[in-house]
Amino acid sequence: MLHQSLLGFSRAINRLLHIPRGTKLSYLVHLLFGFFVTSFFHWLSISAVTELSSYFILKNVSIFFMSQALAILVENIVVDFFRNYHGKAGLPYDKLTFKNFHDLTERMLGYPWTVSWLMVSGWWFMQVYTRVGMEKWQLPFPIAEPLLKHLC
Repeated sequence: MLHQSLLGFSRAINRLLHIPRGTKLSYLVHLLFGFFVTSFFHWLSISAVTELSSYFILKNVSIFFMSQALAILVENIVVDFFRNYHGKAGLPYDKLTFKNFHDLTERMLGYPWTVSWLMVSGWWFMQVYTRVGMEKWQLPFPIAEPLLKHLC
């Protein structure tokens, strides 16, 4: 439900700015608006539990979340480029074996890209996380402890 509400607002922004539907720019507006709302609620909730500077929290949380939108857009542009390149090069994209290979290649490149991007961009969120001291908080339910007991 929240997702549809956010899409409604970003579609209204696109209409207001006369940005055509289905373009990379309209997609960027959707992403930026969604991540803006996410960063706002993270800023609001973290500010409620700490005496850290609201500016510090807002700056770091906003940089982290807004950079995710740009990373997603760059990723989509790169994927579209290579998919179009394969089509223009006359490679048999529609054949099942090539499609499976292509999907596997996307995944083999996509997972390291995602992990490396989160390691680079996550620094901004981790600054807030560690300054607030969240890593010392007791979770209301154990996550890792039962798993580690089972594995060890």
